[in-house]
Amino acid sequence: MYYPLSQITPNLYTATGDYLLAATGEVYTGDYYSTSDGKYFSGKTPQDGPNNPLIPNNENNAAQDVEAGKTGAYTTEEVNISYLPPAYIGAVGSPISNASSPMSSIVFPTKEEYDTGEYQRYFLKKNNELKYIEIDVDTYNNYLNENPNTQYQLYTPSYLNWNISGNPIDVYKVNKNLAKQTSTNLKWYGFEEFFKLRFCKFYKSSSPNYFYTNGNELKLIPTGENYVGYYHVHSNRGVMMEGKFHKPTQHSTLIPFIGGEEKTKIKVSLNNEVGTSIRKNISRKSGY
Repeated sequence: MYYPLSQITPNLYTATGDYLLAATGEVYTGDYYSTSDGKYFSGKTPQDGPNNPLIPNNENNAAQDVEAGKTGAYTTEEVNISYLPPAYIGAVGSPISNASSPMSSIVFPTKEEYDTGEYQRYFLKKNNELKYIEIDVDTYNNYLNENPNTQYQLYTPSYLNWNISGNPIDVYKVNKNLAKQTSTNLKWYGFEEFFKLRFCKFYKSSSPNYFYTNGNELKLIPTGENYVGYYHVHSNRGVMMEGKFHKPTQHSTLIPFIGGEEKTKIKVSLNNEVGTSIRKNISRKSGY
């Protein structure tokens, strides 16, 4: 049995025999608390056990009624009651559903959505921890409409209008800003980091999937150096990478410069046959 804080009156005390232990009929003296549905339990709060049910001692035959089993909804067992925040329990104190936890689901854009240039991605946040799950539209609607077959008391749903075509640098910045706005507006702390810099996820180019930057747009991870040259989008990973084409050997991920970040320029030439970038005059202290 669960009660939200708003339905509990804690830290009460009786020394006049006003209450009896429901299990035995004995007069109870000590701390107790009451609930909004007219029940009483021993202990200052639900966390100050034991929480034995009490009944008012307002009739001469109260004890006899208890011994005869006429205690109504009370049981002879100790009742465990815990505080739960309002996000978990509705205002009427409805119990949490026994439904299964939500499952992660990745939904790919359709051809029509690629033509439009964006599609909706749906997410859930667990209310009591920084846990995010990507879901499909049906799951989103079930949680939004508080379907009793879901754990809607435990999760909050939202969505993003995710960009999937156009200039990849612009796509990255727009999607990153959308995640940041959601994090701020809904207080979904850490939501931006949930994407792990993969803000070009599901990107598709209408032209060959390689691009060129003259610099001051992209920087190398992890050095932060300004990048000049060809780059491509690894849409499965959702990142931009150096070189015209993807290759099995190691090559760096690129992310846009943000705001007024200082840009230290490096010169890059391209081997067009294999699409690899060759850095010139770069200090080996950078780790490359």
